[in-house]
Amino acid sequence: MSYLVNPYMVTASGFDPDSISGLGAHYDASDSSTITKTGANLVTNWADKKGSADLVQVSADAPLWVSADQNGKDIINFASSKDMDTASLSAISQPQTWYWALTAPVSDGGTRRPFLSGSQQCFTSGATNSWGLWAGEEPKMTEDLGTSFQIWRIVYNSTSSFWYVDGVVKMNSVDVGTLSAGSLNVSGAYSNWANNKVGEILRYDATVSSGDNTLIMDYLDTKWGL
Repeated sequence: MSYLVNPYMVTASGFDPDSISGLGAHYDASDSSTITKTGANLVTNWADKKGSADLVQVSADAPLWVSADQNGKDIINFASSKDMDTASLSAISQPQTWYWALTAPVSDGGTRRPFLSGSQQCFTSGATNSWGLWAGEEPKMTEDLGTSFQIWRIVYNSTSSFWYVDGVVKMNSVDVGTLSAGSLNVSGAYSNWANNKVGEILRYDATVSSGDNTLIMDYLDTKWGL
């Protein structure tokens, strides 16, 4: 993939996601200073670089930190029914723009939840390769997303919501409802495990402009080798 970037602006190698207005949370598995783990590399705390809410181990089965797993970058492996979540957060009204560097869950006809944030969620739904977004309403799409590492951009903005995978739109101007973001659960909720790998999560409490989106996507694409 290639994203055109204004040559007079910061390049992906030196780009700071916090230079874009509205960044509310940032989790980066490749930044070892944000990861607390056991001697067996089990992750007990994943710090939010914005300082608002760390992700913490939910149960005795902590996810696994894996060194240099994707494009030479560390990731967190949530295989075998593992997840992490934040403590309770106040509701954050739409819009939100989420960016995820991750592997898609295996879509096998069961429900799997890559994330749930307050009253917003993304999940496999009901049948193999059926996917849904939800924030009070539940648009769906049917497609095999595979299990490769990819970049998701999900925009929660009521009737003007979107889902992109590697820059390609999968849901276009759909109605997801108006419910808010909040506490974040990664790779499992209601015992519906995603069993996937996650490298980075960005949440902007805004609709990101086209120009800023290009910068963010170029940063993620270059960093994670897509």
